[in-house]
Amino acid sequence: MARIAKEAGISKALLYHYFPSKQAYFEATLQAAAEELRDRTEPDPSLPAAQQLERSLDVYLGWIEEHSEGYNKLIITAGEVAEVRQMVEGVRASTAQRILEGILGDGKPSRPAPAPRSAAGCGSWTARAWTGSPTPATSPATSCAAC
Repeated sequence: MARIAKEAGISKALLYHYFPSKQAYFEATLQAAAEELRDRTEPDPSLPAAQQLERSLDVYLGWIEEHSEGYNKLIITAGEVAEVRQMVEGVRASTAQRILEGILGDGKPSRPAPAPRSAAGCGSWTARAWTGSPTPATSPATSCAAC
């Protein structure tokens, strides 16, 4: 917490005033990132469904690329810490469901609910591999579409 306060240019006491623990800080940080991701991946209803999906995936994976170091650490931590894994899975599920609902409108998905979560998980795996490669063979959205 001392390093975070120093990098933010605030006192450690002020940081603890707003975030009483590292866990609270971590949860708030993850929530802020999830909200940013939500805003960026909002489907554009003026586009055909396939273009909405491609755009949302491209933006999703682009966000991961922008935050690749932190994202990779988050995914590694999610594999080790159950609470973090639950938070990440919750964000994935809600993001995938919201994108699907945005594309389908009020219609019911043609696949069962786990499909969007599986695609989001595939997207995470693909994004981690893609951000580690200096010259990806295809765009991130095209890579994930194969999943």
